[in-house]
Amino acid sequence: HIVDRMVNGDVQLLVNTSEGEQSIRDSLSIRRTALSLRIPYFTTVSAALACVHAIEAARLGGRVLEAVSLQEYHRRPQYTPGQEPSGREAYRR
Repeated sequence: HIVDRMVNGDVQLLVNTSEGEQSIRDSLSIRRTALSLRIPYFTTVSAALACVHAIEAARLGGRVLEAVSLQEYHRRPQYTPGQEPSGREAYRR
């Protein structure tokens, strides 16, 4: 069972899409185990792909990604015309 593999350290990232009664019942123990073992857990393929793209970007760029809230990421900067910084990183300061 996948929970045993998780406990044994064989799983580092988990994608679990549930369809049908049995898989929905199984997903509770899988989610609990993933949370307790701090294994990244995704319930949609699109979320897993977003994670993969972020990991690729971090590896290629050699930088560590910083966690920020959506509000912080999308906040509107207060700059006067002609004094705007260039690049997205400048807006996040």
